[in-house]
Amino acid sequence: MCMCLSALLPQVAPAATFTPTTVAQLISAINTANANGASDIIDLGGLTFTLTAIDNGVNGLPVVLADGGNTLATLAIANGTLVRGVGAPVFRLLEVAVDAALTLDRVTISNGSGSALLNNGLLVIANSTFSGNAGTAGGAVQNANTGSIIGIAGSTFSDNTSTGSGGAIFNGGTIGIISSSTFSGNSATANGGGIHNEEHNHNYELHVLRQYRIKRRRDLQLHRC
Repeated sequence: MCMCLSALLPQVAPAATFTPTTVAQLISAINTANANGASDIIDLGGLTFTLTAIDNGVNGLPVVLADGGNTLATLAIANGTLVRGVGAPVFRLLEVAVDAALTLDRVTISNGSGSALLNNGLLVIANSTFSGNAGTAGGAVQNANTGSIIGIAGSTFSDNTSTGSGGAIFNGGTIGIISSSTFSGNSATANGGGIHNEEHNHNYELHVLRQYRIKRRRDLQLHRC
């Protein structure tokens, strides 16, 4: 079975497009999108947003929520860079809540700490880059639980590190597809320099491996826990 990225996402017409130019405006846009009960786009306009403070919990930006309880609504963040500033407190950049859906399109995410992104819902990564992030379970992305799903296309994961497993991705849920993507220079202290895959998804992950490029064999490990 092969799954395209569009099949992963609910199909709802977007309600609004936000065009923030500051971190404060970006935070406000996510909060608004979380509450309007419809699908939204945040266009970063090719800008770099440097986060220097925690917004909530251990996140630099608001948690992406299941928009007003409307599980068909999605949020897309596109065309820009999100980075944790040098000397900033330890925090991840983004978190996707249970039943929420986020698409990253042409977005670069770097210097996240404690994983750059925690996914508890539905996450699509397209034409994007995760580089130089660190964590204990997935330096770039922690796909947290059995109900969480990610799809990846045309993206690069490089030089991410984990002091546990999954230098780039710790997969505790479902990887629907990985297509035309590169994993390079990622490392983990324990298992899976590129991807650490939990036992319950072992066979499904083997199916999608053929669709992406790994530069070194140690960048990938399917570990049976």
